[in-house]
Amino acid sequence: MLELFNSASWARMLTAVGSFLWMVVKGLLVLAAGYFLTRWLVAFTGKCLKKSKLNATLHSFLLSSIRIVCYVFVIVIVLTMLGIPTTSLITAIGTAGVAIGLALKDSLSNFASGVIILFNAPFQDGDFVEIGGQSGVVQEIGLMTTKLKTFDNRHIIIPNNTVTTSNVVNYSREKTRRLDMDFTISYDDNADRAIELINGIIAAKGDRVLQEPAAPFVMVTGYQDSAVKITVRVWCKAENYWDLNFAFLKEVRAAFDANDIHIPYNQLDVHVVSK
Repeated sequence: MLELFNSASWARMLTAVGSFLWMVVKGLLVLAAGYFLTRWLVAFTGKCLKKSKLNATLHSFLLSSIRIVCYVFVIVIVLTMLGIPTTSLITAIGTAGVAIGLALKDSLSNFASGVIILFNAPFQDGDFVEIGGQSGVVQEIGLMTTKLKTFDNRHIIIPNNTVTTSNVVNYSREKTRRLDMDFTISYDDNADRAIELINGIIAAKGDRVLQEPAAPFVMVTGYQDSAVKITVRVWCKAENYWDLNFAFLKEVRAAFDANDIHIPYNQLDVHVVSK
């Protein structure tokens, strides 16, 4: 009787061990398959991202996210196959995630804003932008902050949450820009002669002043308290904008002085009436 009991016990034990080893083998096979499938998916996604227009900073973030999600998914499947309950584990991870999210809400807000900026791409490295009153050339677009470099060599670090909630002006997005300038002359001067001089300066710029999308505009556009306002509008390439701006300021003044056209300044006439 004892021999039969021992034989039955050994048989059950061997069966249990065999079942456990088979589950372990299946778990290892699933783990290996998940590992290689994850590597293939990450490599395939990396090739697709290189062909896309997404910022390079976003590439590493997306690849890391895919890798982590796939590994967690495979580990949960393996634990389930081994009979290990995962409900409590998932609940604990979720609770910890909520706690961490509340503690780092500002950082997570900047992080989420960084992802949005990289996806929407309102500007790129090297663009000249104005963000919330700060202007400069974009040096780096990170997941947490955006870095600008001003023309006087100052570095400005702006949290991405501020970027997404501020007005963003990108001066480099378009290849052409319109230069608008106003000049004033005295009421005693000849407006037609002033317009002629300005048109001569524009013509001397050659192809730096574009004829498309509109020809240069030089006209009297208003009468001020002590001056006649002449407005100049010309289209140019974005890289020539500031050079033309400074050139017009200098050359128009010189042309007006040479032709006895006066640029008036505010003045107050006081009339004394004696009884």
